Amino acid sequence: MSSYDCGDTEAVSLWDQDINGKARGARPRSKQSWIYCAPSTHEGVIMSDRHVLVLTNSLDVTSDYLCSRLEKAGVCFYRFDTDKDCREAVFLYQSGVPNLRWSMNSLKANQVTAVVLRRPKPIEIHRDGDVYAENHIAGEWSEVMEGFLAHIERRLWINHPANNSAASHKIEQLSRAERCGLKVPRTLVTNSVTDAERFVLSEKNGVVVKPLATGFIERARPEQDTVIYTRQFTGEHHSILTEIQCCPVLFQEMILKVIDVRVNLWLPLGYDVMRVMALNVSIFGGTTWLT
Repeated sequence: MSSYDCGDTEAVSLWDQDINGKARGARPRSKQSWIYCAPSTHEGVIMSDRHVLVLTNSLDVTSDYLCSRLEKAGVCFYRFDTDKDCREAVFLYQSGVPNLRWSMNSLKANQVTAVVLRRPKPIEIHRDGDVYAENHIAGEWSEVMEGFLAHIERRLWINHPANNSAASHKIEQLSRAERCGLKVPRTLVTNSVTDAERFVLSEKNGVVVKPLATGFIERARPEQDTVIYTRQFTGEHHSILTEIQCCPVLFQEMILKVIDVRVNLWLPLGYDVMRVMALNVSIFGGTTWLT
């Protein structure tokens, strides 16, 4: 399976995003085609020259909502569900321009003016139960899809997988937030029991414990899956603190907040490259904290 060249970050596959994106129990989206390209105006501006590609999966309810809002705004958009649409799609690369056709639609890479990346799933192809052939075909489709998308400038993405990867590391987010002048709670990331105990005992307002990469453990059976929430460290946890020796854990000063606000910040990463960094902000006593 091919990957994007991320410059000075490691290569990132489009299909590796959002490991929690299985959406178990999510409702199937309606059978509406979700392609809307009728000429329209919005606030006096003709929108039909904008071609927004929504790259997602067939069960994503947020994408359903986004597409309905784009339609109301008169924005020309194309929804491509990576888990299903490749089964009926036709790809053509000729004269240096890749073209993708599906659901009676045709879209060239140089027509796309924006890409919304919202939890795409791995490409699924069914071929007479031959799992080896299916994996090969899915890999070939992944390559041509990523080749198509690589023709679209990064600045047109929300968000490019490489930028998502660069912005996804909790420790780096905290360091960057401090450099930007945001107030950050005292934080310790460690698998040292001694250091963790010292940190917990030093925080008079209490401590919360968080996972670093993901708060979800997927097991063989869905009913056995485990969700790991941010939790306050209490006295009963001292007896199991030795378990952190197997992997680092994030300990953070607890902020007695009044309200939680989720804020999207556009931060420059040099030249014309931008990325979205999602921050959880807690407000207490007029002070804003990044948590």
